[in-house]
Amino acid sequence: MRSSTVEVAAFNQSLFSRQSAPCDLTDFEANVDFYGFGIRLGVYLQWFSSWISNTLDPEKCADNHEENSIFVLSILVALAVAFRTNDLKVSEVYILLLLCTGYFCICLSTWGIRLHLLRPGAVQVSPLFWHGNQLQNRRVRPSTFSRLPGGTFLNGMANQFLSPRHMPLSQGGSVKPSGLSWAGGLWRSIIASFVVALNLYLWFSYDPDANTGCEPYVYFFGRQKLTAGLQIFFIAVCITAGTFLFQLILAMTTVLYYLTLKLIIGPVLDTLRLSGLKESLLDLIAVRLQVANHEGVIPSDQVTLQQIKSALFALSSQKDSPASARPHVHSHHQAHQQGYRLSMSLVICWHIWLLSLMALFITFIEQTIQINNIQGAFIIRSTSQLIPFIIGLISMLNTVRQLLLQWYEEDHPNEENMHFVLTGRLSHMSILGMLIEGGIWVAARLRGDAVAADADDVAAGAGELREARQANPSISADAQTHESSNTCSK
Repeated sequence: MRSSTVEVAAFNQSLFSRQSAPCDLTDFEANVDFYGFGIRLGVYLQWFSSWISNTLDPEKCADNHEENSIFVLSILVALAVAFRTNDLKVSEVYILLLLCTGYFCICLSTWGIRLHLLRPGAVQVSPLFWHGNQLQNRRVRPSTFSRLPGGTFLNGMANQFLSPRHMPLSQGGSVKPSGLSWAGGLWRSIIASFVVALNLYLWFSYDPDANTGCEPYVYFFGRQKLTAGLQIFFIAVCITAGTFLFQLILAMTTVLYYLTLKLIIGPVLDTLRLSGLKESLLDLIAVRLQVANHEGVIPSDQVTLQQIKSALFALSSQKDSPASARPHVHSHHQAHQQGYRLSMSLVICWHIWLLSLMALFITFIEQTIQINNIQGAFIIRSTSQLIPFIIGLISMLNTVRQLLLQWYEEDHPNEENMHFVLTGRLSHMSILGMLIEGGIWVAARLRGDAVAADADDVAAGAGELREARQANPSISADAQTHESSNTCSK
């Protein structure tokens, strides 16, 4: 019985106070399956290649955002499992959280608003939802919370919260690039919240007084001991970011709740003759959503198949809405559709900021490994490191391909057929497509040089023949025939 009590007490200890064996928080072997050299190189290459790709074409960045968000999610899931099994030390968790946070700070935007700062040209925007239709909005009925203690206060709070207002969804939506879907925005916001949640779990679980004499170090603008002051600073930053993300997710969840209740649960409740329950559930949200560029306000009496399709299109579309739809969001909606043009100075400053952040995160990660003397973190010796490294390398090669194609298209603006071949579906994130495009490009260059050389030879031969004819008017007809054949070959 006593041994069981000791085991339970040990399990209930703080996550990192259990690692209080004599100085095992530094000078240890790296967990290469989590942050090995190949994994880190792959992440750094993805940061750099995503930054270039988003700059080249911000309106077609959905693929980069999708790949990066999946990669971040995989790191977070592995980190959550490691929290449970206690396989990582605090400095290692700090490194992994820096990798995840770096994605969102450098190349992974939740709603894509930062993409407007990548180049001075306009980016097409796609406003979507408008909360609070003044004509059909209803307030919470007094009977909703009347049976609960403090019902009047609860009704007042609900009315204050649910009254028509510009929620962050409608404000941010007015500048969201059309290349990113709203469902993707919600997906990335949830992943960002996951990053914040794991950060909070780390810093609330860590006990700086549990490892006296064997403190771990992190690199944060210099070599730092994980003291209580630094712990409080990290907690404050996470709470600030979490508050902003909570409002974004709340707005999107409001949309999802209304559409699910109206289009899926509502008809079932009507069939079961539970319309009163449906009205009560609708009163909890008490907003009418207006879907811009689609069918307008979703009616409260009946829902048609076309409106269901429109709502699903609104949540998942990465393109502009159908031309037959009517805009309903802002009076300056058309101005928003044209995007915003920024000064070159602001764009340059933003790129300098992104490159500085990239260098800063890489420095924090690599220096944390150095100052904790983590062994085996700078060699690739396991196959688990090769997959992220190859992904990052291919992403970088694809970015170089885009740069070459853009240069070639600018240098040869009239070659429409070549443009079709180089930018077709075959080249879309495909190694085979990259090789074929490279071969086509090299062949086109060689063919152009060969044709130019042949033309020069033919021209030189024709010039010599003309000189000979001028010198000797009695030149034979065979020479004239030879001249004609050369001209045809040219």
